[in-house]
Amino acid sequence: MRTLARLGISIGTLAASFMFCACSDDTAAAKSDAGAAQHDSGVAAIPRLDAAVSGDDPLPACDRFNPSACKSGQVCDELIRMQSSSTTVIYASCVDAPQLRALGDPCDPWSEKYETQGLLEPVFLDPCGDGTICEKDPLVRGASSCQPICQSGTFKDTRESCASRSAYCFGPGQYEEVCIESDGCDVAKQTGCPKGKACYLQLNDSQDGALSVCLPVPQAAVADQQRCTYVNDCKAGSSCFGPVHLAPSKWSQTDSVCRPACSTSVGVDDAGTDDAGAGCFCEPYSASGLDFLEIPKPPFGQCE
Repeated sequence: MRTLARLGISIGTLAASFMFCACSDDTAAAKSDAGAAQHDSGVAAIPRLDAAVSGDDPLPACDRFNPSACKSGQVCDELIRMQSSSTTVIYASCVDAPQLRALGDPCDPWSEKYETQGLLEPVFLDPCGDGTICEKDPLVRGASSCQPICQSGTFKDTRESCASRSAYCFGPGQYEEVCIESDGCDVAKQTGCPKGKACYLQLNDSQDGALSVCLPVPQAAVADQQRCTYVNDCKAGSSCFGPVHLAPSKWSQTDSVCRPACSTSVGVDDAGTDDAGAGCFCEPYSASGLDFLEIPKPPFGQCE
């Protein structure tokens, strides 16, 4: 099962797996099973019906992850289509190959108008090249850049994971999901995040490791040991997580509760003792089998 992050999103469901995402003010969310992440993207506010076009349309949908999806001289590119004053469609279609920007290049979303025979509605292309899409840049306020695309399984059953083990897949729609890198903040000491955000734990895209991400702190946080939906449903210092004495593949939706990070001054052998008077059983994260190497200063464990 998977978890999401708050600001309004959840990252989709995976059969027999639990995953969660973080929320930030740069992306939007999708549906959740147990603690996901959410960001608010500017595009998220546009009404849309992903890939809502017929087969005989002059711009039929194509598979962005299939290198043979288009004929020679064309690329499978994301586009935004104004079907009416109230309906916008975002999907991918084979278009004549324009001059596209590369990974990491600055970009302006939906800045290229496209025309082809038989097309009646206004259509605008994503300016980024194969395998990337123009989204808000997490490192430059107010800017956008070409970022790697992925497919989390939230909007479609199939998944296309991020190549980086320090990233997770997130976005407001099937054609707007991108790979987001870990912030590397300190979950236990709550350092490394800007004002208004806290450091939360989240699974990486391959679900074999943990990441630390900076997300907005909710106005009404869920109490510790109470059921939660989004990674940042919880107060600073706690994350929406399953029991770490089990592998994430064995977590269920009911296992997702707000759990405080804990650490000891003695080390691993001190597991199970009261953590600085917190009155909890500090279960070491090592029991879950998760890789914490992407977190510079990983917490020792969590209160179970």
